[in-house]
Amino acid sequence: MQTFDEGRVVGDVVLYEAQQFYSRGTGTVAQGAGATHDIGTVLGRVTATEALVPYDPDASNGAEKVAGVLISRVDATAAAVTDAILIERHARVKRHALVWGAGVATEAERTAGVKALRAIGIITDV
Repeated sequence: MQTFDEGRVVGDVVLYEAQQFYSRGTGTVAQGAGATHDIGTVLGRVTATEALVPYDPDASNGAEKVAGVLISRVDATAAAVTDAILIERHARVKRHALVWGAGVATEAERTAGVKALRAIGIITDV
């Protein structure tokens, strides 16, 4: 018998979001080598292009500010993905389910990212 791996789903990350998709937004995930992002990836937004990239506290292009949490699986390896869905506001997510980019290497950086999420209205469980 074949087995299938369903992968992550929104319910693996999101505990609560406001009705009628108020918590959600859309954006373009920037193209790049290895730009495959799973549900739960914490994103920043490049100021010059408005493109979404993994949050990186050491960046200086806008990606150092949290923009939201990705809730659609995207593969931007070959081309930018223009219809990515993310949680941008008024929501609660599971902290252990968040996916951090390569620029977030320490617990202190993850804690700073969680505080930045809180600042835009996305709270986490403990």
